[in-house]
Amino acid sequence: MQHQSLIPLVIMDQTIPQATDGPFEAFSPLPDSLMQVPKAFCMGDIDPHTEIELSLKLKNEKSLDEAVVSGLRLSIEEFELEYGLPESQIAKFTLFAQLFGFTILDIDKVSRIAKLKGSLCLCKVAFGVTLHLYRDHWGRTFRARTGRLYIPAIMADSIEGIYGLDERDQISSRSKTIHSNYWHNRFSSRSKGYTGRMVAELYRFPLNYTGAKQTIGFIQLGGGYRQTDIDQYFADNCMKAPQVFAKYTSNVANTPSLCSVADNEIAMDLQIAGSVAPDAKHVVYFAPNSSKGFMDVIAAAIFDKEHRPSVLCICWGATEMRWNSQLMNAINDYFKIACILGITVCVASGDAGSSNGVRDGKVHVDFPASSPYVLSCGGTKLITLEKRILSEVVWNESEYAATGGGISEHFPVPFYQQGANVPASKNRNQFNGRGVPDIAGHASMQSGYRILVNGRYVLLGGTSAASALYAGLIAILNEQRGIPHGFINPTLYANPQIFRKITYGNNITTSTRLGYSAASGWNACTGLGILSNLPSAE
Repeated sequence: MQHQSLIPLVIMDQTIPQATDGPFEAFSPLPDSLMQVPKAFCMGDIDPHTEIELSLKLKNEKSLDEAVVSGLRLSIEEFELEYGLPESQIAKFTLFAQLFGFTILDIDKVSRIAKLKGSLCLCKVAFGVTLHLYRDHWGRTFRARTGRLYIPAIMADSIEGIYGLDERDQISSRSKTIHSNYWHNRFSSRSKGYTGRMVAELYRFPLNYTGAKQTIGFIQLGGGYRQTDIDQYFADNCMKAPQVFAKYTSNVANTPSLCSVADNEIAMDLQIAGSVAPDAKHVVYFAPNSSKGFMDVIAAAIFDKEHRPSVLCICWGATEMRWNSQLMNAINDYFKIACILGITVCVASGDAGSSNGVRDGKVHVDFPASSPYVLSCGGTKLITLEKRILSEVVWNESEYAATGGGISEHFPVPFYQQGANVPASKNRNQFNGRGVPDIAGHASMQSGYRILVNGRYVLLGGTSAASALYAGLIAILNEQRGIPHGFINPTLYANPQIFRKITYGNNITTSTRLGYSAASGWNACTGLGILSNLPSAE
Protein backbone atom coordinates (compact mmCIF):
# COMPACT_ATOMS: atom_id res chain seq x y z
CA MET A 1 0.00 0.00 0.00
CA GLN A 2 1.36 3.45 -0.87
CA HIS A 3 1.60 6.37 1.55
CA GLN A 4 -0.93 9.10 0.98
CA SER A 5 0.47 12.50 0.07
CA LEU A 6 0.72 15.03 2.85
CA ILE A 7 0.76 18.82 2.80
CA PRO A 8 1.43 21.06 5.82
CA LEU A 9 -1.48 22.73 7.54
CA VAL A 10 -0.66 25.43 10.08
CA ILE A 11 -2.89 25.26 13.16
CA MET A 12 -2.18 27.32 16.28
CA ASP A 13 1.40 28.01 15.18
CA GLN A 14 2.10 24.31 14.72
CA THR A 15 2.73 22.55 11.45
CA ILE A 16 0.14 19.81 11.31
CA PRO A 17 0.07 17.17 8.56
CA GLN A 18 -3.07 17.15 6.46
CA ALA A 19 -3.84 14.16 4.26
CA THR A 20 -5.08 14.89 0.76
CA ASP A 21 -6.17 11.34 -0.03
CA GLY A 22 -6.16 7.84 1.42
CA PRO A 23 -7.64 6.65 4.71
CA PHE A 24 -6.28 9.54 6.81
CA GLU A 25 -8.09 12.56 5.43
CA ALA A 26 -8.03 14.82 8.48
CA PHE A 27 -6.18 15.38 11.71
CA SER A 28 -7.63 16.33 15.06
CA PRO A 29 -6.09 17.45 18.36
CA LEU A 30 -5.40 14.71 20.88
CA PRO A 31 -7.42 15.60 24.01
CA ASP A 32 -5.50 16.73 27.10
CA SER A 33 -2.15 16.63 25.27
CA LEU A 34 -1.18 20.27 25.84
CA MET A 35 2.35 20.74 27.20
CA GLN A 36 3.80 23.99 28.52
CA VAL A 37 7.24 25.43 27.78
CA PRO A 38 9.83 23.94 30.16
CA LYS A 39 11.54 26.15 32.72
CA ALA A 40 14.83 25.75 30.91
CA PHE A 41 16.96 27.34 28.20
CA CYS A 42 16.05 26.32 24.65
CA MET A 43 19.18 25.23 22.81
CA GLY A 44 17.47 24.86 19.43
CA ASP A 45 16.17 22.19 17.11
CA ILE A 46 17.13 18.52 17.14
CA ASP A 47 18.36 16.57 14.14
CA PRO A 48 15.12 15.42 12.44
CA HIS A 49 16.69 12.06 11.62
CA THR A 50 17.13 11.25 15.33
CA GLU A 51 15.28 8.04 16.12
CA ILE A 52 13.24 7.68 19.30
CA GLU A 53 10.97 5.09 20.88
CA LEU A 54 7.37 5.92 21.74
CA SER A 55 4.69 4.31 23.88
CA LEU A 56 1.16 4.85 22.64
CA LYS A 57 -1.70 4.10 25.03
CA LEU A 58 -4.67 2.64 23.17
CA LYS A 59 -8.18 3.24 24.48
CA ASN A 60 -10.35 0.84 26.45
CA GLU A 61 -13.70 0.16 24.83
CA LYS A 62 -15.17 -0.92 28.16
CA SER A 63 -15.39 1.35 31.19
CA LEU A 64 -13.45 0.20 34.23
CA ASP A 65 -15.33 2.33 36.77
CA GLU A 66 -18.28 0.00 37.32
CA ALA A 67 -15.96 -2.99 37.71
CA VAL A 68 -13.97 -1.21 40.43
CA VAL A 69 -17.01 -0.02 42.38
CA SER A 70 -18.60 -3.49 42.22
CA GLY A 71 -15.44 -5.09 43.59
CA LEU A 72 -14.77 -7.24 40.51
CA ARG A 73 -11.63 -9.33 40.99
CA LEU A 74 -9.82 -10.89 38.02
CA SER A 75 -6.46 -12.52 37.35
CA ILE A 76 -4.18 -10.98 34.72
CA GLU A 77 -5.20 -13.71 32.30
CA GLU A 78 -8.92 -13.16 32.96
CA PHE A 79 -8.49 -9.42 32.61
CA GLU A 80 -6.81 -9.88 29.22
CA LEU A 81 -9.73 -11.98 28.00
CA GLU A 82 -12.31 -9.49 29.23
CA TYR A 83 -10.59 -6.15 28.59
CA GLY A 84 -7.65 -6.93 26.33
CA LEU A 85 -6.98 -5.24 23.00
CA PRO A 86 -9.11 -6.81 20.22
CA GLU A 87 -7.51 -7.96 16.97
CA SER A 88 -9.51 -5.40 14.98
CA GLN A 89 -7.94 -2.53 16.92
CA ILE A 90 -4.48 -4.07 16.56
CA ALA A 91 -4.96 -4.33 12.80
CA LYS A 92 -6.14 -0.72 12.58
CA PHE A 93 -3.21 0.55 14.59
CA THR A 94 -0.76 -1.57 12.61
CA LEU A 95 -2.00 0.00 9.38
CA PHE A 96 -1.58 3.49 10.85
CA ALA A 97 2.00 2.78 11.96
CA GLN A 98 2.98 1.24 8.63
CA LEU A 99 1.51 4.07 6.57
CA PHE A 100 3.53 6.63 8.49
CA GLY A 101 6.72 4.56 8.37
CA PHE A 102 7.08 3.62 12.05
CA THR A 103 8.64 0.35 13.15
CA ILE A 104 6.35 -1.55 15.51
CA LEU A 105 8.39 -2.86 18.45
CA ASP A 106 5.53 -4.38 20.43
CA ILE A 107 1.77 -4.24 20.90
CA ASP A 108 0.79 -5.55 24.32
CA LYS A 109 -2.83 -6.70 24.45
CA VAL A 110 -3.31 -6.53 28.20
CA SER A 111 -1.64 -3.16 28.95
CA ARG A 112 -2.82 -1.66 25.64
CA ILE A 113 0.61 -0.08 25.14
CA ALA A 114 1.96 -0.07 21.57
CA LYS A 115 5.68 0.66 21.27
CA LEU A 116 6.96 2.29 18.11
CA LYS A 117 10.31 3.44 16.77
CA GLY A 118 10.77 6.24 14.27
CA SER A 119 12.55 9.46 13.43
CA LEU A 120 11.59 12.89 14.74
CA CYS A 121 10.65 13.73 11.17
CA LEU A 122 8.09 10.93 11.18
CA CYS A 123 6.77 12.14 14.55
CA LYS A 124 6.30 15.62 13.14
CA VAL A 125 4.33 14.29 10.19
CA ALA A 126 2.24 11.83 12.22
CA PHE A 127 1.57 13.93 15.34
CA GLY A 128 2.20 17.54 14.35
CA VAL A 129 4.94 17.96 16.92
CA THR A 130 8.21 19.88 16.84
CA LEU A 131 10.77 18.99 19.48
CA HIS A 132 13.56 21.16 20.84
CA LEU A 133 16.60 20.57 23.01
CA TYR A 134 16.63 22.28 26.42
CA ARG A 135 19.15 22.75 29.22
CA ASP A 136 18.01 23.19 32.83
CA HIS A 137 19.78 25.12 35.60
CA TRP A 138 21.58 21.94 36.69
CA GLY A 139 23.18 21.69 33.26
CA ARG A 140 21.15 18.65 32.18
CA THR A 141 19.94 18.54 28.58
CA PHE A 142 16.67 16.99 27.52
CA ARG A 143 14.21 16.81 24.64
CA ALA A 144 10.83 18.46 25.14
CA ARG A 145 7.72 19.51 23.26
CA THR A 146 5.19 22.32 23.68
CA GLY A 147 1.62 22.75 22.52
CA ARG A 148 -0.80 19.99 21.52
CA LEU A 149 -0.46 16.73 19.66
CA TYR A 150 -2.52 15.88 16.59
CA ILE A 151 -3.52 12.49 15.25
CA PRO A 152 -5.39 11.27 12.18
CA ALA A 153 -9.09 11.71 12.90
CA ILE A 154 -9.75 8.10 11.99
CA MET A 155 -7.54 7.08 14.95
CA ALA A 156 -9.27 9.37 17.44
CA ASP A 157 -11.26 6.48 18.90
CA SER A 158 -8.13 4.35 19.24
CA ILE A 159 -5.21 6.47 20.52
CA GLU A 160 -5.51 7.81 24.05
CA GLY A 161 -2.00 9.11 24.65
CA ILE A 162 1.49 9.40 23.14
CA TYR A 163 4.54 9.22 25.39
CA GLY A 164 8.27 9.37 24.76
CA LEU A 165 8.41 12.58 22.77
CA ASP A 166 9.18 14.58 25.92
CA GLU A 167 12.14 13.60 28.11
CA ARG A 168 11.90 16.12 30.97
CA ASP A 169 11.89 14.72 34.53
CA GLN A 170 8.32 13.95 35.48
CA ILE A 171 8.36 13.46 39.25
CA SER A 172 10.50 13.55 42.38
CA SER A 173 11.32 11.21 45.25
CA ARG A 174 9.34 11.64 48.47
CA SER A 175 12.18 10.77 50.86
CA LYS A 176 13.91 13.31 53.08
CA THR A 177 17.31 13.10 54.71
CA ILE A 178 19.54 14.73 57.28
CA HIS A 179 22.93 14.98 55.59
CA SER A 180 25.07 11.91 56.27
CA ASN A 181 27.93 14.02 57.68
CA TYR A 182 25.54 15.46 60.28
CA TRP A 183 24.54 11.93 61.19
CA HIS A 184 28.09 10.61 61.52
CA ASN A 185 29.44 13.62 63.43
CA ARG A 186 26.79 13.47 66.14
CA PHE A 187 25.43 9.98 66.51
CA SER A 188 26.51 6.38 66.73
CA SER A 189 25.40 4.70 63.49
CA ARG A 190 22.92 2.41 65.26
CA SER A 191 21.85 4.38 68.33
CA LYS A 192 19.30 6.86 66.93
CA GLY A 193 16.24 6.68 64.77
CA TYR A 194 13.69 3.93 64.26
CA THR A 195 13.60 0.79 62.22
CA GLY A 196 10.39 0.02 60.37
CA ARG A 197 9.79 -2.84 62.77
CA MET A 198 10.06 -0.55 65.80
CA VAL A 199 7.33 1.70 64.40
CA ALA A 200 5.23 -1.33 63.44
CA GLU A 201 5.47 -2.58 67.03
CA LEU A 202 4.43 0.84 68.36
CA TYR A 203 1.45 0.75 65.96
CA ARG A 204 0.58 -2.80 67.06
CA PHE A 205 0.79 -4.33 63.63
CA PRO A 206 0.13 -8.12 63.69
CA LEU A 207 3.83 -9.04 63.44
CA ASN A 208 3.16 -12.72 64.08
CA TYR A 209 2.59 -12.66 60.32
CA THR A 210 5.54 -12.04 58.00
CA GLY A 211 4.12 -11.47 54.53
CA ALA A 212 4.73 -15.04 53.41
CA LYS A 213 3.63 -15.80 49.83
CA GLN A 214 3.13 -12.07 49.14
CA THR A 215 5.00 -9.79 46.75
CA ILE A 216 5.59 -6.08 47.29
CA GLY A 217 6.51 -4.10 44.17
CA PHE A 218 8.48 -0.84 44.36
CA ILE A 219 8.56 1.76 41.59
CA GLN A 220 12.05 3.24 41.21
CA LEU A 221 13.03 6.02 38.80
CA GLY A 222 16.81 5.90 38.62
CA GLY A 223 19.50 5.07 41.15
CA GLY A 224 19.57 1.69 42.77
CA TYR A 225 20.28 -0.49 45.80
CA ARG A 226 23.27 -2.55 46.94
CA GLN A 227 22.68 -6.09 48.11
CA THR A 228 25.52 -5.60 50.61
CA ASP A 229 23.53 -2.78 52.25
CA ILE A 230 20.46 -5.00 52.55
CA ASP A 231 22.44 -7.88 54.04
CA GLN A 232 24.31 -5.66 56.52
CA TYR A 233 21.26 -3.64 57.57
CA PHE A 234 19.17 -6.66 58.51
CA ALA A 235 22.13 -8.38 60.17
CA ASP A 236 22.91 -5.25 62.22
CA ASN A 237 19.30 -5.13 63.41
CA CYS A 238 19.00 -8.88 64.03
CA MET A 239 16.26 -9.28 61.45
CA LYS A 240 15.73 -11.60 58.52
CA ALA A 241 16.58 -9.99 55.18
CA PRO A 242 13.88 -10.19 52.49
CA GLN A 243 14.52 -11.55 49.02
CA VAL A 244 14.94 -8.66 46.58
CA PHE A 245 14.59 -8.88 42.80
CA ALA A 246 15.11 -6.23 40.13
CA LYS A 247 13.13 -5.80 36.91
CA TYR A 248 14.01 -3.28 34.23
CA THR A 249 12.04 -1.26 31.69
CA SER A 250 13.45 0.99 28.95
CA ASN A 251 16.97 -0.35 29.55
CA VAL A 252 17.22 1.29 32.99
CA ALA A 253 19.12 -0.96 35.38
CA ASN A 254 19.93 -1.05 39.08
CA THR A 255 22.69 1.57 39.20
CA PRO A 256 23.44 2.79 42.73
CA SER A 257 25.81 5.75 43.08
CA LEU A 258 27.64 7.38 45.96
CA CYS A 259 25.36 10.43 46.07
CA SER A 260 21.78 9.96 44.93
CA VAL A 261 18.39 10.85 46.37
CA ALA A 262 17.05 7.92 44.36
CA ASP A 263 19.42 5.57 46.24
CA ASN A 264 18.09 6.92 49.54
CA GLU A 265 14.57 6.29 48.34
CA ILE A 266 14.87 2.64 47.42
CA ALA A 267 17.09 1.83 50.41
CA MET A 268 14.48 3.25 52.77
CA ASP A 269 11.60 1.52 50.97
CA LEU A 270 13.25 -1.91 51.08
CA GLN A 271 14.52 -1.64 54.64
CA ILE A 272 11.27 -0.34 56.14
CA ALA A 273 8.92 -2.66 54.25
CA GLY A 274 11.34 -5.56 54.68
CA SER A 275 11.50 -5.12 58.44
CA VAL A 276 7.67 -5.33 58.59
CA ALA A 277 7.18 -8.16 56.07
CA PRO A 278 10.49 -10.05 55.83
CA ASP A 279 9.04 -13.11 54.13
CA ALA A 280 7.39 -11.12 51.34
CA LYS A 281 9.19 -11.06 48.04
CA HIS A 282 10.40 -7.52 47.22
CA VAL A 283 10.56 -6.60 43.52
CA VAL A 284 12.03 -3.28 42.36
CA TYR A 285 10.77 -2.05 39.00
CA PHE A 286 13.27 0.37 37.44
CA ALA A 287 12.44 2.97 34.78
CA PRO A 288 13.64 6.38 33.59
CA ASN A 289 12.14 9.48 35.19
CA SER A 290 9.94 10.59 32.29
CA SER A 291 6.26 10.46 31.37
CA LYS A 292 6.87 7.42 29.16
CA GLY A 293 9.05 5.74 31.80
CA PHE A 294 6.51 6.21 34.59
CA MET A 295 3.56 4.93 32.56
CA ASP A 296 5.54 1.98 31.21
CA VAL A 297 6.76 0.91 34.65
CA ILE A 298 3.31 1.11 36.28
CA ALA A 299 1.96 -1.15 33.54
CA ALA A 300 4.94 -3.51 33.83
CA ALA A 301 4.43 -3.87 37.58
CA ILE A 302 0.69 -4.53 37.65
CA PHE A 303 0.82 -6.94 34.70
CA ASP A 304 3.93 -8.81 35.90
CA LYS A 305 2.95 -12.46 35.40
CA GLU A 306 6.23 -13.68 36.94
CA HIS A 307 6.05 -12.00 40.36
CA ARG A 308 2.38 -10.87 40.54
CA PRO A 309 2.65 -8.21 43.28
CA SER A 310 -0.30 -7.88 45.67
CA VAL A 311 1.05 -4.55 46.97
CA LEU A 312 2.67 -1.72 45.01
CA CYS A 313 4.63 1.05 46.75
CA ILE A 314 5.12 4.37 44.92
CA CYS A 315 7.20 7.00 46.69
CA TRP A 316 7.53 9.43 43.78
CA GLY A 317 5.22 12.26 42.82
CA ALA A 318 4.71 15.83 41.70
CA THR A 319 2.11 18.50 42.25
CA GLU A 320 -0.98 18.03 40.07
CA MET A 321 -0.34 21.23 38.13
CA ARG A 322 2.93 19.77 36.79
CA TRP A 323 1.17 16.81 35.22
CA ASN A 324 -0.27 16.62 31.74
CA SER A 325 -3.95 15.65 32.09
CA GLN A 326 -3.56 12.96 29.44
CA LEU A 327 -0.83 11.23 31.46
CA MET A 328 -2.69 11.58 34.77
CA ASN A 329 -5.78 9.97 33.30
CA ALA A 330 -3.80 7.15 31.68
CA ILE A 331 -2.00 6.30 34.92
CA ASN A 332 -5.24 6.58 36.87
CA ASP A 333 -6.70 3.94 34.54
CA TYR A 334 -3.85 1.61 35.47
CA PHE A 335 -4.66 2.15 39.14
CA LYS A 336 -8.25 1.14 38.40
CA ILE A 337 -6.89 -2.01 36.80
CA ALA A 338 -4.73 -2.63 39.88
CA CYS A 339 -7.93 -2.62 41.95
CA ILE A 340 -9.48 -5.24 39.66
CA LEU A 341 -6.30 -7.35 39.85
CA GLY A 342 -6.34 -7.25 43.67
CA ILE A 343 -3.32 -4.95 44.07
CA THR A 344 -3.19 -2.35 46.84
CA VAL A 345 -1.24 0.72 45.67
CA CYS A 346 0.38 2.69 48.52
CA VAL A 347 1.53 6.20 47.54
CA ALA A 348 3.40 8.91 49.45
CA SER A 349 1.36 12.12 49.78
CA GLY A 350 4.26 14.59 49.42
CA ASP A 351 6.76 16.33 51.69
CA ALA A 352 6.21 20.08 51.21
CA GLY A 353 3.04 20.74 53.19
CA SER A 354 -0.12 22.34 51.87
CA SER A 355 1.71 24.30 49.16
CA ASN A 356 3.45 21.15 47.87
CA GLY A 357 6.44 23.31 47.03
CA VAL A 358 4.56 25.64 44.67
CA ARG A 359 5.06 29.29 45.59
CA ASP A 360 1.87 30.78 44.19
CA GLY A 361 -0.07 31.34 47.41
CA LYS A 362 -2.37 28.39 46.72
CA VAL A 363 -2.70 24.89 48.12
CA HIS A 364 -1.76 21.89 46.00
CA VAL A 365 -1.71 18.10 46.27
CA ASP A 366 0.55 15.45 44.79
CA PHE A 367 -0.24 13.01 42.03
CA PRO A 368 -0.30 9.98 42.00
CA ALA A 369 -1.30 10.34 45.68
CA SER A 370 -4.46 12.16 44.55
CA SER A 371 -5.70 9.24 42.47
CA PRO A 372 -8.96 7.92 43.97
CA TYR A 373 -7.72 4.35 43.46
CA VAL A 374 -4.60 4.44 45.63
CA LEU A 375 -4.01 4.39 49.38
CA SER A 376 -2.52 7.85 49.97
CA CYS A 377 -0.11 7.95 52.93
CA GLY A 378 0.56 11.15 54.89
CA GLY A 379 3.11 11.85 57.63
CA THR A 380 3.24 12.26 61.40
CA LYS A 381 5.91 12.86 64.02
CA LEU A 382 6.22 10.30 66.81
CA ILE A 383 7.48 11.08 70.29
CA THR A 384 8.16 7.91 72.30
CA LEU A 385 9.63 6.77 75.58
CA GLU A 386 10.60 3.19 76.42
CA LYS A 387 8.56 1.68 73.59
CA ARG A 388 5.51 3.78 74.39
CA ILE A 389 3.96 6.53 72.28
CA LEU A 390 3.89 9.75 74.28
CA SER A 391 2.39 11.80 71.48
CA GLU A 392 1.94 11.84 67.73
CA VAL A 393 1.25 15.00 65.75
CA VAL A 394 1.12 16.17 62.14
CA TRP A 395 4.59 16.13 60.57
CA ASN A 396 5.54 19.76 59.90
CA GLU A 397 9.19 20.62 60.52
CA SER A 398 9.98 23.12 57.76
CA GLU A 399 8.93 24.44 54.36
CA TYR A 400 10.10 21.28 52.62
CA ALA A 401 9.65 18.84 55.47
CA ALA A 402 5.91 18.67 56.12
CA THR A 403 3.21 16.22 55.16
CA GLY A 404 1.43 16.76 51.89
CA GLY A 405 -2.34 16.84 51.93
CA GLY A 406 -5.32 18.73 50.66
CA ILE A 407 -8.00 18.56 47.99
CA SER A 408 -7.44 17.41 44.43
CA GLU A 409 -8.17 19.93 41.68
CA HIS A 410 -8.45 17.14 39.09
CA PHE A 411 -10.34 14.21 40.62
CA PRO A 412 -13.82 14.60 42.17
CA VAL A 413 -14.71 13.20 45.58
CA PRO A 414 -14.72 9.38 45.26
CA PHE A 415 -17.67 7.32 46.42
CA TYR A 416 -15.93 6.03 49.57
CA GLN A 417 -15.22 9.59 50.80
CA GLN A 418 -18.80 10.82 50.38
CA GLY A 419 -19.50 10.45 54.11
CA ALA A 420 -16.09 11.58 55.36
CA ASN A 421 -16.88 15.33 55.41
CA VAL A 422 -14.11 16.14 52.94
CA PRO A 423 -14.13 19.96 52.65
CA ALA A 424 -13.90 21.96 49.44
CA SER A 425 -10.50 23.19 48.33
CA LYS A 426 -9.25 26.31 50.09
CA ASN A 427 -8.32 27.78 46.74
CA ARG A 428 -10.63 30.37 45.25
CA ASN A 429 -12.41 27.85 43.01
CA GLN A 430 -13.44 25.76 46.07
CA PHE A 431 -13.34 22.56 44.03
CA ASN A 432 -14.99 19.54 45.64
CA GLY A 433 -12.27 16.99 45.05
CA ARG A 434 -10.67 13.80 46.30
CA GLY A 435 -9.24 14.31 49.78
CA VAL A 436 -5.56 13.51 50.39
CA PRO A 437 -4.27 11.53 52.33
CA ASP A 438 -6.21 8.46 53.46
CA ILE A 439 -3.97 7.37 56.35
CA ALA A 440 -0.72 8.50 57.98
CA GLY A 441 2.40 7.14 59.62
CA HIS A 442 5.65 8.32 61.15
CA ALA A 443 7.60 10.47 58.67
CA SER A 444 9.69 12.92 60.71
CA MET A 445 13.33 13.47 59.72
CA GLN A 446 14.33 14.64 63.19
CA SER A 447 13.16 11.39 64.76
CA GLY A 448 13.34 9.45 61.53
CA TYR A 449 14.38 6.03 60.31
CA ARG A 450 17.97 4.83 60.40
CA ILE A 451 18.75 3.51 56.95
CA LEU A 452 21.94 2.05 55.47
CA VAL A 453 22.75 3.61 52.09
CA ASN A 454 25.95 2.88 50.17
CA GLY A 455 27.62 1.53 53.30
CA ARG A 456 26.72 4.44 55.61
CA TYR A 457 23.87 4.95 58.04
CA VAL A 458 21.72 8.04 57.47
CA LEU A 459 18.59 9.37 59.11
CA LEU A 460 15.72 9.44 56.61
CA GLY A 461 12.07 10.40 56.70
CA GLY A 462 9.26 11.69 54.54
CA THR A 463 5.90 10.33 53.50
CA SER A 464 7.84 7.70 51.52
CA ALA A 465 8.57 6.09 54.88
CA ALA A 466 4.86 5.95 55.74
CA SER A 467 4.06 4.47 52.33
CA ALA A 468 6.69 1.74 52.70
CA LEU A 469 5.51 1.03 56.25
CA TYR A 470 1.92 0.49 55.11
CA ALA A 471 3.04 -1.53 52.09
CA GLY A 472 4.59 -3.94 54.60
CA LEU A 473 1.42 -3.92 56.68
CA ILE A 474 -0.83 -4.69 53.71
CA ALA A 475 1.43 -7.63 52.82
CA ILE A 476 1.05 -9.18 56.28
CA LEU A 477 -2.70 -8.47 56.31
CA ASN A 478 -2.96 -10.23 52.94
CA GLU A 479 -1.18 -13.25 54.43
CA GLN A 480 -3.46 -13.14 57.48
CA ARG A 481 -6.59 -12.92 55.34
CA GLY A 482 -5.51 -15.55 52.85
CA ILE A 483 -6.42 -13.43 49.80
CA PRO A 484 -5.26 -9.91 48.83
CA HIS A 485 -7.25 -6.96 50.15
CA GLY A 486 -6.74 -5.14 46.86
CA PHE A 487 -8.70 -1.88 46.75
CA ILE A 488 -8.83 -1.40 50.51
CA ASN A 489 -10.04 2.23 50.67
CA PRO A 490 -13.80 1.53 50.83
CA THR A 491 -13.23 -0.91 53.72
CA LEU A 492 -11.10 1.60 55.64
CA TYR A 493 -13.58 4.46 55.28
CA ALA A 494 -16.42 2.18 56.33
CA ASN A 495 -14.57 1.31 59.56
CA PRO A 496 -13.19 4.54 61.08
CA GLN A 497 -13.03 2.84 64.50
CA ILE A 498 -9.89 0.96 63.47
CA PHE A 499 -7.92 4.24 63.37
CA ARG A 500 -6.17 6.21 66.08
CA LYS A 501 -6.91 9.84 65.30
CA ILE A 502 -4.26 12.56 65.02
CA THR A 503 -5.79 15.77 66.36
CA TYR A 504 -2.89 18.21 66.74
CA GLY A 505 -0.89 20.12 64.15
CA ASN A 506 -1.27 21.42 60.59
CA ASN A 507 0.48 21.29 57.24
CA ILE A 508 0.62 25.04 56.62
CA THR A 509 3.99 26.21 55.28
CA THR A 510 5.50 29.68 54.98
CA SER A 511 4.99 29.88 51.21
CA THR A 512 1.23 30.05 51.69
CA ARG A 513 -1.11 31.06 54.47
CA LEU A 514 -3.59 28.45 53.40
CA GLY A 515 -3.56 24.93 54.70
CA TYR A 516 -5.27 22.29 56.76
CA SER A 517 -5.33 21.26 60.41
CA ALA A 518 -5.68 17.95 62.19
CA ALA A 519 -9.11 17.04 63.55
CA SER A 520 -10.99 14.16 65.14
CA GLY A 521 -12.48 13.00 61.82
CA TRP A 522 -10.89 12.74 58.41
CA ASN A 523 -8.53 15.64 57.79
CA ALA A 524 -6.23 16.79 54.97
CA CYS A 525 -3.08 16.25 57.04
CA THR A 526 -3.33 12.68 58.32
CA GLY A 527 -6.49 11.36 56.69
CA LEU A 528 -8.35 8.86 58.88
CA GLY A 529 -5.32 8.61 61.18
CA ILE A 530 -3.05 5.74 62.21
CA LEU A 531 -4.22 2.25 61.23
CA SER A 532 -3.78 0.48 64.55
CA ASN A 533 -6.93 -1.24 65.90
CA LEU A 534 -6.89 -3.81 63.14
CA PRO A 535 -9.77 -6.21 62.49
CA SER A 536 -9.15 -9.94 62.57
CA ALA A 537 -8.90 -11.98 59.37
CA GLU A 538 -12.15 -12.70 57.63
